[in-house]
Amino acid sequence: MVDPEIQAVTEIWLTAIVSLIFCHQIAARIPGGAARLLSVLPIIYLFTTLPLRLSSIHLGAPTIFYLVWLGNFKLLLFSFNHQALSPPLRRCPSTASYPSASSPSKPNRPQLPNPHRITNVQFFFCSNAAFWW
Repeated sequence: MVDPEIQAVTEIWLTAIVSLIFCHQIAARIPGGAARLLSVLPIIYLFTTLPLRLSSIHLGAPTIFYLVWLGNFKLLLFSFNHQALSPPLRRCPSTASYPSASSPSKPNRPQLPNPHRITNVQFFFCSNAAFWW
């Protein structure tokens, strides 16, 4: 038998994942603005009320942080075309409540040598010389 608190957390996060898939698939077909906001408002309400079922602070605090705060703000950004849920579907539920925005990786450019840059060896010797003088 599973503890009721663990079962509630599992149900909350499964509901959140299904809701994020809904937002990614259905609401992404609606143009941004008021129409998309109206389609996302039930999910925002759901994210706000889901963690109220939890009584443990150890399970409730991270759930409230990720769903209520980060998830709702990402959904608000998404409803106004700020591409908060733009990753592919396989990564969308895991990154939708993530605090940082995902951006495409940029190719690394080789750094040009800077004549005024102090290397680690120079810094080591200068700091030791200053310490011993």
